Amino acid sequence: MKTAVFTLAACLAASIAGAQPQGRVPGEQFMVMWDLDGDGTVTLDEIRERRADIFAGFDTDEDGYLDDEEFAAIDETRAAMRPEDAGQGGTGVQQRKAMRIVDTDRDRLISLSEFVNAGSFWMKRFDTNGDGVITEVDFGS
Repeated sequence: MKTAVFTLAACLAASIAGAQPQGRVPGEQFMVMWDLDGDGTVTLDEIRERRADIFAGFDTDEDGYLDDEEFAAIDETRAAMRPEDAGQGGTGVQQRKAMRIVDTDRDRLISLSEFVNAGSFWMKRFDTNGDGVITEVDFGS
């Protein structure tokens, strides 16, 4: 379980697109963690698959839902792994906003389906050229 949480923490850290140390290619770490088949593109299916893995790692009571505490743990992990110069973490107001977006049935629980399907928001956010995949080009490389 600890290995899974560490791996998921690394995935979350890699999802911070703008937080690249000097000398690194923008989006490089994102691509390493989210391009599951290594073809240089991240598809919506890959995002959904990785998000399912993340969900499983943070659904600590294994009830098939992320409650407020479990969802906050994802955000806290991401914030803890963010470089100091990357700006504000996603805690507090941002975390509650994210939960409202993902919790489509408004039951204050995030189902696996809701969490996985929220990957479409990521695709819209990161696919800057609108070609249906995310590549290093979308990060300005």
